[in-house]
Amino acid sequence: MTAIEFRDCLTQLGLTQTEAARLLEVDPRTVRRWADGNGTDIPGPAEHALRAWLELQRRGLPWQPGDDAAEQIAPHRAHAIELYELLLRVDKRGGPSDAWDIDLERGQATLGPIKVSFYKLTNGGFSPSFYRRSDGHPDLKRDWPLIEDAFACIAKAFAEQRRIKFVFAVTLQNGNVLLWDVQKVPTIVLKVPCSAIRKALCRGIDVTDEQCRLLVDCNKNLICEIAETMYAAKRCEIREDKIRVMDVNVSDLATIADRFSLTVLDITPVWVGEGVTRQSRRRRGAGT
Repeated sequence: MTAIEFRDCLTQLGLTQTEAARLLEVDPRTVRRWADGNGTDIPGPAEHALRAWLELQRRGLPWQPGDDAAEQIAPHRAHAIELYELLLRVDKRGGPSDAWDIDLERGQATLGPIKVSFYKLTNGGFSPSFYRRSDGHPDLKRDWPLIEDAFACIAKAFAEQRRIKFVFAVTLQNGNVLLWDVQKVPTIVLKVPCSAIRKALCRGIDVTDEQCRLLVDCNKNLICEIAETMYAAKRCEIREDKIRVMDVNVSDLATIADRFSLTVLDITPVWVGEGVTRQSRRRRGAGT
Protein backbone atom coordinates (compact mmCIF):
# COMPACT_ATOMS: atom_id res chain seq x y z
CA MET A 1 0.00 0.00 0.00
CA THR A 2 1.45 3.35 -1.05
CA ALA A 3 1.27 6.52 0.98
CA ILE A 4 -1.36 7.88 -1.43
CA GLU A 5 -3.47 4.74 -1.03
CA PHE A 6 -3.04 4.94 2.74
CA ARG A 7 -4.26 8.54 2.82
CA ASP A 8 -7.18 7.63 0.56
CA CYS A 9 -8.10 4.79 2.94
CA LEU A 10 -8.21 7.17 5.88
CA THR A 11 -10.34 9.61 3.89
CA GLN A 12 -12.83 6.95 2.81
CA LEU A 13 -13.05 5.59 6.35
CA GLY A 14 -13.46 9.06 7.81
CA LEU A 15 -10.45 8.57 10.11
CA THR A 16 -7.93 11.11 11.30
CA GLN A 17 -4.34 9.97 11.64
CA THR A 18 -4.76 9.94 15.43
CA GLU A 19 -7.86 7.76 15.22
CA ALA A 20 -6.13 5.40 12.77
CA ALA A 21 -3.18 5.05 15.15
CA ARG A 22 -5.54 4.15 18.00
CA LEU A 23 -7.47 1.55 15.99
CA LEU A 24 -4.30 0.03 14.49
CA GLU A 25 -2.59 0.21 17.89
CA VAL A 26 0.53 1.92 16.61
CA ASP A 27 2.29 5.13 17.57
CA PRO A 28 0.77 8.27 15.96
CA ARG A 29 4.23 9.18 14.65
CA THR A 30 4.26 5.88 12.74
CA VAL A 31 0.97 6.77 11.04
CA ARG A 32 2.34 10.19 10.12
CA ARG A 33 5.37 8.52 8.49
CA TRP A 34 3.07 6.17 6.54
CA ALA A 35 0.97 9.12 5.35
CA ASP A 36 4.01 11.22 4.42
CA GLY A 37 5.53 8.39 2.38
CA ASN A 38 9.06 9.05 3.58
CA GLY A 39 10.28 5.53 2.91
CA THR A 40 8.49 3.79 5.78
CA ASP A 41 6.69 0.71 4.50
CA ILE A 42 3.15 0.09 5.70
CA PRO A 43 3.26 -3.40 7.24
CA GLY A 44 0.97 -6.18 6.05
CA PRO A 45 -1.20 -6.43 9.20
CA ALA A 46 -2.06 -2.73 9.08
CA GLU A 47 -2.78 -2.84 5.35
CA HIS A 48 -4.92 -5.97 5.80
CA ALA A 49 -6.97 -4.31 8.52
CA LEU A 50 -7.49 -1.17 6.44
CA ARG A 51 -8.65 -3.15 3.41
CA ALA A 52 -10.99 -5.19 5.61
CA TRP A 53 -12.51 -2.04 7.09
CA LEU A 54 -12.98 -0.51 3.64
CA GLU A 55 -14.73 -3.61 2.31
CA LEU A 56 -17.02 -3.94 5.33
CA GLN A 57 -17.90 -0.27 5.10
CA ARG A 58 -18.63 -0.66 1.37
CA ARG A 59 -21.02 -3.49 2.21
CA GLY A 60 -22.76 -1.37 4.84
CA LEU A 61 -21.36 -3.31 7.80
CA PRO A 62 -19.90 -1.82 10.99
CA TRP A 63 -16.18 -2.23 11.54
CA GLN A 64 -15.21 0.07 14.42
CA PRO A 65 -15.40 -1.01 18.09
CA GLY A 66 -18.64 -0.08 19.76
CA ASP A 67 -16.93 1.58 22.72
CA ASP A 68 -13.64 3.24 23.61
CA ALA A 69 -12.30 0.41 25.77
CA ALA A 70 -8.73 -0.24 24.65
CA GLU A 71 -9.03 -3.96 25.32
CA GLN A 72 -11.81 -4.24 22.72
CA ILE A 73 -9.85 -2.72 19.83
CA ALA A 74 -7.74 -5.78 18.94
CA PRO A 75 -10.64 -8.30 19.14
CA HIS A 76 -12.85 -6.07 16.98
CA ARG A 77 -10.05 -5.63 14.46
CA ALA A 78 -9.47 -9.39 14.28
CA HIS A 79 -13.21 -10.00 13.92
CA ALA A 80 -13.45 -7.47 11.07
CA ILE A 81 -10.58 -9.17 9.22
CA GLU A 82 -12.08 -12.64 9.70
CA LEU A 83 -15.49 -11.51 8.42
CA TYR A 84 -13.85 -9.74 5.47
CA GLU A 85 -11.93 -12.89 4.48
CA LEU A 86 -15.03 -15.04 4.89
CA LEU A 87 -17.12 -12.77 2.66
CA LEU A 88 -14.41 -12.82 0.00
CA ARG A 89 -14.37 -16.63 0.05
CA VAL A 90 -18.14 -16.75 -0.38
CA ASP A 91 -17.94 -14.21 -3.21
CA LYS A 92 -15.26 -16.32 -4.90
CA ARG A 93 -17.63 -19.30 -4.85
CA GLY A 94 -20.28 -17.19 -6.61
CA GLY A 95 -22.19 -16.27 -3.45
CA PRO A 96 -24.27 -18.39 -1.07
CA SER A 97 -25.53 -21.60 -2.66
CA ASP A 98 -28.93 -21.18 -0.97
CA ALA A 99 -30.96 -18.36 0.53
CA TRP A 100 -30.96 -18.69 4.31
CA ASP A 101 -33.91 -17.50 6.38
CA ILE A 102 -32.53 -14.80 8.69
CA ASP A 103 -34.28 -13.79 11.92
CA LEU A 104 -32.38 -10.81 13.29
CA GLU A 105 -34.53 -10.53 16.40
CA ARG A 106 -34.01 -14.13 17.46
CA GLY A 107 -30.40 -14.20 16.26
CA GLN A 108 -30.86 -17.21 14.03
CA ALA A 109 -30.25 -18.30 10.42
CA THR A 110 -32.08 -21.36 9.13
CA LEU A 111 -31.67 -23.54 6.06
CA GLY A 112 -33.81 -26.69 6.26
CA PRO A 113 -32.52 -28.76 9.20
CA ILE A 114 -29.49 -26.50 9.82
CA LYS A 115 -29.59 -23.59 12.26
CA VAL A 116 -26.79 -21.09 12.85
CA SER A 117 -27.12 -18.79 15.85
CA PHE A 118 -25.47 -15.42 16.34
CA TYR A 119 -25.53 -12.52 18.77
CA LYS A 120 -25.40 -8.78 18.22
CA LEU A 121 -22.30 -6.78 19.03
CA THR A 122 -22.32 -3.35 20.66
CA ASN A 123 -21.05 -1.75 17.45
CA GLY A 124 -24.13 -2.94 15.52
CA GLY A 125 -22.48 -6.00 13.99
CA PHE A 126 -22.76 -9.68 14.84
CA SER A 127 -20.70 -12.62 15.97
CA PRO A 128 -21.43 -16.35 15.49
CA SER A 129 -22.61 -18.39 18.45
CA PHE A 130 -23.24 -22.06 17.48
CA TYR A 131 -24.83 -24.27 14.86
CA ARG A 132 -26.83 -27.46 14.96
CA ARG A 133 -28.58 -29.93 12.66
CA SER A 134 -31.87 -31.71 13.30
CA ASP A 135 -31.24 -34.39 10.67
CA GLY A 136 -28.08 -35.91 12.09
CA HIS A 137 -24.81 -35.34 13.86
CA PRO A 138 -23.23 -31.93 13.16
CA ASP A 139 -19.87 -32.00 11.44
CA LEU A 140 -18.16 -28.60 11.41
CA LYS A 141 -15.61 -29.51 8.72
CA ARG A 142 -18.27 -30.96 6.39
CA ASP A 143 -20.73 -28.12 6.96
CA TRP A 144 -18.27 -25.22 7.04
CA PRO A 145 -19.03 -23.93 3.49
CA LEU A 146 -22.73 -23.88 4.39
CA ILE A 147 -21.98 -22.07 7.65
CA GLU A 148 -19.93 -19.48 5.75
CA ASP A 149 -22.91 -19.02 3.43
CA ALA A 150 -25.05 -18.44 6.52
CA PHE A 151 -22.65 -15.76 7.79
CA ALA A 152 -22.73 -14.04 4.38
CA CYS A 153 -26.55 -14.01 4.43
CA ILE A 154 -26.56 -12.72 8.01
CA ALA A 155 -24.13 -9.95 7.05
CA LYS A 156 -26.35 -8.95 4.15
CA ALA A 157 -29.40 -8.82 6.43
CA PHE A 158 -27.55 -6.63 8.94
CA ALA A 159 -26.40 -4.34 6.14
CA GLU A 160 -29.94 -4.01 4.78
CA GLN A 161 -31.22 -3.15 8.24
CA ARG A 162 -28.54 -0.46 8.70
CA ARG A 163 -28.67 0.96 5.18
CA ILE A 164 -29.69 4.58 4.78
CA LYS A 165 -31.97 4.83 1.77
CA PHE A 166 -31.30 7.78 -0.50
CA VAL A 167 -33.78 9.01 -3.10
CA PHE A 168 -31.75 11.26 -5.35
CA ALA A 169 -32.75 13.80 -7.99
CA VAL A 170 -29.85 14.54 -10.34
CA THR A 171 -28.92 18.02 -11.58
CA LEU A 172 -25.92 19.70 -13.22
CA GLN A 173 -24.34 22.88 -11.87
CA ASN A 174 -21.01 24.58 -12.49
CA GLY A 175 -19.18 21.48 -13.69
CA ASN A 176 -20.57 19.25 -10.96
CA VAL A 177 -23.26 16.60 -10.96
CA LEU A 178 -25.39 17.18 -7.86
CA LEU A 179 -27.58 14.48 -6.33
CA TRP A 180 -30.21 15.89 -3.97
CA ASP A 181 -32.02 13.59 -1.56
CA VAL A 182 -35.70 14.47 -2.01
CA GLN A 183 -36.90 12.85 1.22
CA LYS A 184 -34.62 14.14 3.97
CA VAL A 185 -34.99 17.56 5.62
CA PRO A 186 -32.55 19.27 5.76
CA THR A 187 -31.51 17.64 2.56
CA ILE A 188 -28.30 15.80 1.75
CA VAL A 189 -26.38 16.64 -1.41
CA LEU A 190 -23.79 14.46 -3.09
CA LYS A 191 -21.42 16.58 -5.18
CA VAL A 192 -19.63 14.74 -7.99
CA PRO A 193 -17.18 16.79 -10.11
CA CYS A 194 -17.43 16.07 -13.84
CA SER A 195 -13.63 16.10 -13.95
CA ALA A 196 -13.54 13.22 -11.46
CA ILE A 197 -16.11 11.28 -13.50
CA ARG A 198 -13.99 11.64 -16.62
CA LYS A 199 -10.81 10.59 -14.83
CA ALA A 200 -12.16 7.63 -12.85
CA LEU A 201 -15.00 6.25 -14.95
CA CYS A 202 -14.92 7.25 -18.61
CA ARG A 203 -11.95 5.10 -19.70
CA GLY A 204 -10.52 7.65 -22.13
CA ILE A 205 -13.89 8.55 -23.68
CA ASP A 206 -14.42 12.29 -24.13
CA VAL A 207 -17.74 13.26 -22.55
CA THR A 208 -19.54 16.55 -21.96
CA ASP A 209 -20.82 17.73 -18.60
CA GLU A 210 -24.36 16.83 -19.66
CA GLN A 211 -23.22 13.32 -20.55
CA CYS A 212 -21.62 13.09 -17.09
CA ARG A 213 -25.01 13.93 -15.59
CA LEU A 214 -26.65 11.28 -17.77
CA LEU A 215 -24.06 8.66 -16.78
CA VAL A 216 -24.60 9.36 -13.07
CA ASP A 217 -28.37 9.22 -13.49
CA CYS A 218 -28.16 5.85 -15.27
CA ASN A 219 -25.78 4.43 -12.62
CA LYS A 220 -27.60 5.93 -9.66
CA ASN A 221 -27.62 2.67 -7.70
CA LEU A 222 -23.80 2.61 -7.70
CA ILE A 223 -23.60 6.29 -6.76
CA CYS A 224 -25.95 5.54 -3.87
CA GLU A 225 -23.42 2.98 -2.62
CA ILE A 226 -20.83 5.75 -2.45
CA ALA A 227 -23.30 8.01 -0.66
CA GLU A 228 -24.06 5.32 1.92
CA THR A 229 -20.35 4.70 2.53
CA MET A 230 -19.54 8.40 2.88
CA TYR A 231 -22.50 9.06 5.15
CA ALA A 232 -21.58 6.13 7.39
CA ALA A 233 -18.06 7.57 7.68
CA LYS A 234 -19.56 11.01 8.49
CA ARG A 235 -17.80 12.52 5.50
CA CYS A 236 -20.09 15.49 5.07
CA GLU A 237 -19.93 19.23 5.55
CA ILE A 238 -22.89 20.87 7.28
CA ARG A 239 -23.57 24.30 5.80
CA GLU A 240 -25.14 27.25 7.63
CA ASP A 241 -28.50 26.39 6.08
CA LYS A 242 -28.16 22.84 7.58
CA ILE A 243 -27.78 21.20 4.15
CA ARG A 244 -25.28 18.34 4.40
CA VAL A 245 -22.86 18.19 1.46
CA MET A 246 -20.72 15.16 0.62
CA ASP A 247 -17.85 15.82 -1.81
CA VAL A 248 -17.00 12.78 -3.95
CA ASN A 249 -13.43 12.37 -5.18
CA VAL A 250 -11.66 10.20 -7.75
CA SER A 251 -10.80 7.54 -5.17
CA ASP A 252 -14.48 7.18 -4.23
CA LEU A 253 -15.49 6.72 -7.86
CA ALA A 254 -12.69 4.20 -8.42
CA THR A 255 -14.47 1.79 -6.05
CA ILE A 256 -17.32 1.38 -8.57
CA ALA A 257 -15.35 1.75 -11.81
CA ASP A 258 -15.46 -1.95 -12.72
CA ARG A 259 -19.27 -1.97 -12.47
CA PHE A 260 -20.01 1.46 -13.93
CA SER A 261 -21.87 1.26 -17.24
CA LEU A 262 -21.15 3.57 -20.18
CA THR A 263 -23.68 1.96 -22.53
CA VAL A 264 -26.03 4.95 -22.32
CA LEU A 265 -23.49 6.89 -24.39
CA ASP A 266 -24.17 4.54 -27.31
CA ILE A 267 -27.91 5.23 -27.32
CA THR A 268 -29.45 8.00 -29.40
CA PRO A 269 -32.69 9.13 -27.73
CA VAL A 270 -35.81 8.70 -29.85
CA TRP A 271 -36.75 12.35 -29.46
CA VAL A 272 -33.48 13.44 -31.11
CA GLY A 273 -34.43 11.60 -34.28
CA GLU A 274 -37.99 12.91 -34.09
CA GLY A 275 -36.72 16.46 -33.62
CA VAL A 276 -34.51 16.20 -36.67
CA THR A 277 -37.41 14.77 -38.68
CA ARG A 278 -39.79 17.58 -37.65
CA GLN A 279 -37.15 20.21 -38.35
CA SER A 280 -36.51 18.75 -41.81
CA ARG A 281 -40.22 18.72 -42.57
CA ARG A 282 -40.60 22.39 -41.56
CA ARG A 283 -37.67 23.32 -43.81
CA ARG A 284 -39.09 21.41 -46.74
CA GLY A 285 -42.48 23.01 -46.17
CA ALA A 286 -40.98 26.50 -46.08
CA GLY A 287 -39.19 25.94 -49.33
CA THR A 288 -42.27 24.82 -51.30
